[in-house]
This record gives sequence, structure tokens and C-alpha cells, in this order.
Amino acid sequence: MKSILRNLLINAVKFSHENSLIKLNLSRDGDDAMVEFIDTGVGMSVDAQRQLLDQMKEEGKITPMREKGKGLGLWIVYHFIQRGGGTFFFESEENRGSRFGFCVPLEHTIDNH
Repeated sequence: MKSILRNLLINAVKFSHENSLIKLNLSRDGDDAMVEFIDTGVGMSVDAQRQLLDQMKEEGKITPMREKGKGLGLWIVYHFIQRGGGTFFFESEENRGSRFGFCVPLEHTIDNH
């Protein structure tokens, strides 16, 4: 979980404008915990988003994205979340910012008292 959060925060900072805010939203969505990082940074073009999705879904292949600085960290995030039974999502608009997040199942504890 630390690697996931660190990668998403680093990306939000890296692609944000100086002195801009990055929002971190934590919420519950049914039996899932939802985490979102929202920035008002440079965002991504539609082509870059499509390329990022294609790259993340390549199971055994870690290759850098054609656009500098995008790919490996999010590949790790995507696969850690998938293996933990969660879902990864993002949306982005060029020159307006991005929203990256994930949902993971909450652990349920059984009270035997």
C-alpha cells in the first residue's frame, strides 16, 4: 500500500504546477475503500491516456512509455491493486489536471465476543 500511495503522490506532484494544490480524497464505497489523488497539473492528451492504459495492462512486460516520465510507477500501482482484488481508475484532461485513484476491498474482522 505504501508503494501505491507513494507512486500516486509522486506523480501528482511531478505533473502539477508550482504552488498548486493536490487533493487526496479517502472514502468508503460499500465494502471498498476509495483513494483519489486529484491535481490541476498538466494533464494528459487522449493519446497519452490510451497509451498508458495499454502499457499498464501488459502483464509481463515493463517497458517505458514513449512519453518521458509516464509508465513504470503506474504499471506497478495498477498491478499491485489488481493483485489485491481492487480496481484502478484515472481521468485526465490536457492542461487541466488528472484524477488517479483506486478502490480496494476493506478487510472485515469477525468479532467472536
